Amino acid sequence: MAQREPRRRGYFWQFLRRLLFAEFVLLVTWSPSDLSYVAWVGRTPFAAPQAVAGIVLVIAHLALVRMAFLSLDWIGITASLVLLGCVLLAAEHLGLLDLVAAQGARAFWLFVASVLVAAGLVWGNLQQRLSGERTVLKSPP
Repeated sequence: MAQREPRRRGYFWQFLRRLLFAEFVLLVTWSPSDLSYVAWVGRTPFAAPQAVAGIVLVIAHLALVRMAFLSLDWIGITASLVLLGCVLLAAEHLGLLDLVAAQGARAFWLFVASVLVAAGLVWGNLQQRLSGERTVLKSPP
């Protein structure tokens, strides 16, 4: 009986999963609703649970940003922002999105930031698959 290779997940699902995680971390930290860490710290006296939650969120943000930056670098971040801008302009041109109204919404900018982080997180896996290398290591800045 031949062994089957493990089933590979599609890059769209990897991107979607990482997008949801990045969006979760950003919205837990700061969101337009009253359910974020920033709102929690603002409405009650600062205590130990808030300090622990803040440290956990800082670590999560630093890890996400560092992984995305090491994967994309400055050129990749610029290219991702240009591509995202083109997609948003195309959506506005097709009538799917009103960019003037969306620019004032904080949730819109949180979504843009989470898309950029998710692209950085998934790019390393895609680069491994395209190049055939086992690991893609870059020297940290």
